[in-house]
Amino acid sequence: MLHAVQGFDHPEQAGLIASMFADRKRVFVDLLGWDVPHDAVSERDQFDGADAEYLIFAQGDDHIASLRLLRTDGPHLLGSVFPDLVHGDVPGGPDIREISRFCISPRHRGPVRLQARRLLATALTEYALLFGLSAYTAVAHVSRMSNLFATGWRIRPLGLPDLEAQHPSAALIIEIDANTPHLLQRSGRYEHARLQFATRMAA
Repeated sequence: MLHAVQGFDHPEQAGLIASMFADRKRVFVDLLGWDVPHDAVSERDQFDGADAEYLIFAQGDDHIASLRLLRTDGPHLLGSVFPDLVHGDVPGGPDIREISRFCISPRHRGPVRLQARRLLATALTEYALLFGLSAYTAVAHVSRMSNLFATGWRIRPLGLPDLEAQHPSAALIIEIDANTPHLLQRSGRYEHARLQFATRMAA
């Protein structure tokens, strides 16, 4: 099931959200070695607030994969932490969200991980169309760029990557419109038939 939730103070989904933050710690701190705020159990930073939106793929309360969406007309990673990755102005506005903390649980392997990637790509597309979003921005490790382009999205780099950083990354923008589902279908990454929302925020 795919959950779409805003903020993380939801008692009825406390187990699922705790599982997501725990997997974020396993991935970003334990495996990747990021220097980000965490405790012994979970990873959560200053952008995980009431306005953050999460797409969470799960089985019951067991987190499989997730990502965080931040409004770009407020504080977000690209505008606050990585503006040097953008040539010119950082794109922002009420119709643009920033994708961050894309996390697939290391507790799941093989076909489940592949399906999770496809479901989240589909969910991002349908979420944008549902809420009238025109684009997503993101900061991606350079090793992930080829996988992102293979999804079928229309992607434009926003500047040159910082190849001298500890984790070489680049900023990009993904443009979404009514034709985007057809682009994902052509690439074999569109999982509309399998996408089931357990919870959904009203449009």
